[in-house]
Amino acid sequence: MKLYIETSVPNFLVSEQDSIEKQKITEQFFKEKIAGHEVFISDLVLKEIENAPETKRDKLKNIITKYKLQALKLTKEANNLAEEYLKEGIKIFN
Repeated sequence: MKLYIETSVPNFLVSEQDSIEKQKITEQFFKEKIAGHEVFISDLVLKEIENAPETKRDKLKNIITKYKLQALKLTKEANNLAEEYLKEGIKIFN
């Protein structure tokens, strides 16, 4: 199975501000659920990581390496689709 995770997922592993419960659930997800699956992040996630403070950035990079997270490049087609969603007023979040 191929899984896509966005920025907040690996952030829960290193966050000192979010709840301990979220961190434990995320740790369990990484230990038990992603084994044997291809896990992807976007190149935008990598850009966000580069802008993080050094200590956090290093931890997040270690997570990417440890769990072999693969970065997907933003394609013209994906960007066009996002623009169409916005143009049509499609809301992803409630």
